[in-house]
Amino acid sequence: MLKKQWVSPNWSYVNSSCVILAVYISLAVSRQEFFRTSSGQYLAVLFSVSLVHLLLLAMNNQAGKLLKLNPNDSKALLFVASQKTLPISLAVLAGLHQDTGNAVIVCLLFHFVQLLIDSVLASCLRIRREEVSRSQ
Repeated sequence: MLKKQWVSPNWSYVNSSCVILAVYISLAVSRQEFFRTSSGQYLAVLFSVSLVHLLLLAMNNQAGKLLKLNPNDSKALLFVASQKTLPISLAVLAGLHQDTGNAVIVCLLFHFVQLLIDSVLASCLRIRREEVSRSQ
């Protein structure tokens, strides 16, 4: 039988610190690309990554319906299956050993847009659930 071990909550700070450090290093390496990129290019990237994330959310929603998942599992699939972690994408870019400044910009914006869209969506789902529970 495995013994349950207590893990300090401070370990979550280590994970967050590593992510922040990876982002900082990536930003430092691609600093020049950030200043060379025009506002129109940033808007195009923001539109593109938003569209990609919304398409992934729509596909995940349909997959949940096709698999006939219960509502809780369907919500989990909706959020988790469309996620791409920032540290992994930055590690892959670092492993390419090439100038990846523009790719870092896309990864950072994609991560930011994911957080923003998913936060709004989670809030809307919570409000809808509360309205349904009040009406019952």
